Amino acid sequence: CGSVAFDAAGRIVAASAPRGNIVVFWDAGTGAWLSTAPVADGSGIAPAGRPGEFIATSGQGGAFLIEARTGMTRPLGGGFLRAGRWDNHLVVAVRGTLGTSTRSTARIGTLIDRE
Repeated sequence: CGSVAFDAAGRIVAASAPRGNIVVFWDAGTGAWLSTAPVADGSGIAPAGRPGEFIATSGQGGAFLIEARTGMTRPLGGGFLRAGRWDNHLVVAVRGTLGTSTRSTARIGTLIDRE
């Protein structure tokens, strides 16, 4: 079982499908399909700081920044993220938003800070 999340603006919905190795994005207002991004064992999905962007995590290790309208995927930094085997429970803390008490999610948020 994967995860479902809305982007920061609430306009795009994402669903991860670990067995399908994909994350799929739809326009929340119209229901129109936007894109599909390949993420091996894609489990966790959470909004990134900007509308239209998401963070996805893999059960095989790694975290990725995904642009929902294009499906473009970029791996996110450091050994900490690559080494972790992630499940579908993901919360991302981005500077300027409500924080979280878990060390791992705070580190992910730091990697996508754009200030």
